[in-house]
Amino acid sequence: MKQLFKSIAAIALVATFFASCSKDTASTTGTTEVGAPTLSVTAPTAESNLRFNDVMTIKFTASPASGAKLKSVLITRTNTISSVTVKVYGDSTASIADSATINRTVNDSVLAANGNVGDKFIYTIVVTDDKGKSATSTATLNIKDLYSTGQFVIGAQSSTTNELKFISFNENLPNGYELYKAGIAEPGQGQQPSTADSATRARFNSSKIDLGFYYGTSNLNTLFSPSLTGTDVAPWSTELGFWSKRNRTYIFRTTLQASLFSGTNFNIEQEIDKIDFSLAPNQTELAKTLLAGNVVAFKTENGLKGLMLIVNQAADAKSFITLEAKYKK
Repeated sequence: MKQLFKSIAAIALVATFFASCSKDTASTTGTTEVGAPTLSVTAPTAESNLRFNDVMTIKFTASPASGAKLKSVLITRTNTISSVTVKVYGDSTASIADSATINRTVNDSVLAANGNVGDKFIYTIVVTDDKGKSATSTATLNIKDLYSTGQFVIGAQSSTTNELKFISFNENLPNGYELYKAGIAEPGQGQQPSTADSATRARFNSSKIDLGFYYGTSNLNTLFSPSLTGTDVAPWSTELGFWSKRNRTYIFRTTLQASLFSGTNFNIEQEIDKIDFSLAPNQTELAKTLLAGNVVAFKTENGLKGLMLIVNQAADAKSFITLEAKYKK
């Protein structure tokens, strides 16, 4: 009899164990795992190159996963040289709509006291939801005082192998410049340019253009300001007639040697600072008969000042010129 009771007790214990396991399994499989929030930085789209006291603008979009709510946003800035990290932005539940996508624009000005020219700053953006899940992204700022384009090539007016004819200096671009084509549209498009074509044509971006190039009969290799008219820009007079904005850029040939322009021990920034564009002789808008090795000084309408080396000159109106610029704000 005792043996029978022991057997019954053992069976009951096993049944209880499996019942407990069954409940645990049911409880586990009934729980839905909530994913992490999403985060997308829409600006800047590449590394930014700015000077101290300029404004770094960060734009981002964040959304919680289904079943979660955004709880906070934190942005920090780290100097990669000194390893100093500071908080530049914080957003908490009070100003974040429940379960909604948020779009934020954050402006940050890096003061000179925060580092030195040449420093790199990493902005880290972290969004966290009410489940403790987070998403992280970064943006990079390089502190510069001198922007260097490296060598680039633009074609003369009749060049078919190089359609890029006009220069726009822009310190916020990775290379510090952008080149544009002449003309209204790609072949076969008639007078209605595509979106992509509009982005590459000078006449649709005339407010950005600082200099143009042509090879003239007597002027030979010539860099010119879009503000010019008449015979000084004869090869491009029709093109310029369609522009809604024609920026004024001062440009003139200097006596600076090419070896100094390219030299590592030469203070090019100091040389740029010495140029006085308020003097009448320096307010010319045309630099002609340029040769390889010449260095021109320029000042754009939006205040960029610099020097540009003629690396290689064009041979004729179907050829191209190679240039390299160094400039500052």
